[in-house]
Amino acid sequence: MDRRMREAELYPAVKMWLEAAGYAVMAEIPCPYAGASLMDVVGWREGRYPVVVELKTSFTKMLGYQAHHGLIVTPFSYAAAPTKPRDGFLVRARRFGFGVLRVNSGVEVVQKPRIHTRNSMGGYYYHKKFQAECREYIAGGAAEEETIGGMPNMAGVGPAHTVAQRVNEYREINPQASWQELFERVPNHYANHNSMRGALRSRGLV
Repeated sequence: MDRRMREAELYPAVKMWLEAAGYAVMAEIPCPYAGASLMDVVGWREGRYPVVVELKTSFTKMLGYQAHHGLIVTPFSYAAAPTKPRDGFLVRARRFGFGVLRVNSGVEVVQKPRIHTRNSMGGYYYHKKFQAECREYIAGGAAEEETIGGMPNMAGVGPAHTVAQRVNEYREINPQASWQELFERVPNHYANHNSMRGALRSRGLV
């Protein structure tokens, strides 16, 4: 596969791989425990750990950092690229515990994640909270939107943008509305009004 291909071109194969394992797939999902950070691909299945996949055109240090960051919410965090990972990258993946995928026309699991009860940052996984938030994303239609993983800079695309549009429309009619009122009156996928406010403000959408 061409090493110069865009991240978004990896998304269809990763999506098919997760769906074949029974996961609902969402793209460009904000991590509620890391400010404005977005996760390229999230696989959700009731009663299972979520699966997080970060996409890059090659196995860079940044990709390793992002995959490591995914361990905040689940032990099943992967770095994915179309190129062959270097030994140094695999050593780093083993050290921190994230998995490695090589994506061509399909997905090859180069290295499985290391599963522990605590992540390599010294804390417990937020998988139960994140699982519940993923469930709300699914209920809110996030898996049905035409969002493509690996395209975080596309303006106006994704579930957060949809909610922001609804919030801004409601505010035009009700300019004094509190965030609690917005949360209760505007269809959204957030767990509470604080997470809704933080996610939209951190991305500059409201």
